[in-house]
Amino acid sequence: MVFIKKLQYGYLMLVQVFTIYLLYSFTFSAFGNEHFDIGKGAFHRSDFSLALSSYENAAKQGHALAQFHLANLYSEGKGVEIDSVKAAIWFRKSAEQGLPQAQFMLGASYENGYGSIIDYVQAAIWYRKAAEQGLAIAQSLLGNLYFEGKAVKKNHVLSYLWYRRAAKQQNKGMLLLSLTYLICTS
Repeated sequence: MVFIKKLQYGYLMLVQVFTIYLLYSFTFSAFGNEHFDIGKGAFHRSDFSLALSSYENAAKQGHALAQFHLANLYSEGKGVEIDSVKAAIWFRKSAEQGLPQAQFMLGASYENGYGSIIDYVQAAIWYRKAAEQGLAIAQSLLGNLYFEGKAVKKNHVLSYLWYRRAAKQQNKGMLLLSLTYLICTS
């Protein structure tokens, strides 16, 4: 009987801890969403200073879209001086949370040395993550890396397959698919 009471007490404590965790998470998540919404509205009104501060508040709370938009503000110099290093840092934070647009932008940063050194291996890694989530531009650029043999073994078949995935989404990959076909069959 004592064992069952201890088990019930342990279960009750677990439920209380989980409830506190959910309330804590929801509070900060809602807080981040509120700042994100303010930033989004400010951005659409071209109030980039307010957008910057609002996105930054939400980004610090871990809001992936806010991190992405904050990175874009640093990248484009809207409401702040252009800072490619800060842009890359915020793209990475968002990309690590799985946002495909941020994964693509981080890959592009590595491919072009924007805010980082040129690193085709990292570019391929981040392009692949975005491409596997269906982002057409990442599929095309991953196809380019395979076609050119940058950081990956040159492979026209894989290049063709990534271009084809992009082409199915009506992307410029259609043109690249045709070019790959012509080169590979010549």
